[in-house]
Amino acid sequence: MGGTFATMLLITIGCTATSKVVFNGLPGAVLFLDGQPHHLPSDVKFTRPASASGSTQHDADLAFTSSQSKEIRATGTLNAFAYTESDFDKVAVATCNLGEEQLVKIPNGTTLIFKGQTANRQALYKLTPKQK
Repeated sequence: MGGTFATMLLITIGCTATSKVVFNGLPGAVLFLDGQPHHLPSDVKFTRPASASGSTQHDADLAFTSSQSKEIRATGTLNAFAYTESDFDKVAVATCNLGEEQLVKIPNGTTLIFKGQTANRQALYKLTPKQK
């Protein structure tokens, strides 16, 4: 039984890769990815499939206070997409700007969509915060 678990663990580890995105936001904003807090701005690492297709879904929550002192909380998902990673993709830094002008629409029931690409213009992630 222990051998089966070890084999499954090795298979699982070999099936994921890691991506990093710099998330920028309002001062004091916090992005929770799979329950882990990231105070913005922050380099956020997340797993994605190592193959050339598929996606991995992560729970994403966001908390911030607007410039009008309104506390806003959002929930949603971050879908991380598989892609063929080039040498350039390995050194390039993806950035996501979570701007107040978009985020303040969340309490009105708006679901936002933030999409990111690799340096070679392949889909990297899709973050979809909505009202909690």
